[in-house]
Amino acid sequence: MVSASLLSVSLSAQPIYKCVHEDGRLIFSDTQCGDQAEILEQEGSLNSIPSFAQQAEITRSESTTDKKPEELSISERNQVNNRYTQLSREIEAFFLYSERHELQHLQSVLAHNHQTALRATSIAEDAHAVNQRFNQQARDLRTRLWQNKKLMARELIKLEAQRDAALYGLTSSKQRRP
Repeated sequence: MVSASLLSVSLSAQPIYKCVHEDGRLIFSDTQCGDQAEILEQEGSLNSIPSFAQQAEITRSESTTDKKPEELSISERNQVNNRYTQLSREIEAFFLYSERHELQHLQSVLAHNHQTALRATSIAEDAHAVNQRFNQQARDLRTRLWQNKKLMARELIKLEAQRDAALYGLTSSKQRRP
């Protein structure tokens, strides 16, 4: 008797409303749930109302259509790789074997900044001018600090982090400093 009454209620001609919640979930209700409510056509069967699993699948498929941010082009990635490889080799030449712990620390900072730069999604419009400016600053730094190689290594890593911030809009929280 209870199942008969439930069946009669579900097969009645009451409209079913489909709404989208603020957080993107689909809501199906027998009462109007907002101004954007869409009335679903009923076929008179229990299968016309989407199940919870179907609702979850709809929500999942809508959320996976978000596009991931674009990555740097291959030539831009190669430029980043070349800059960091050259800087790493230069810094490596500054340290003796007995100072390997300090070298390892600087190389880990450099590797972290390198990976952060590779994850950048856009590059500045005036990239050529930014690179020229930072190349000149690096030359000046090398000329000024040629006697203190360790300080030069730290300053070059800081300068490279500043270049990445200018080129890719990276914040200082994403870049590590020596």
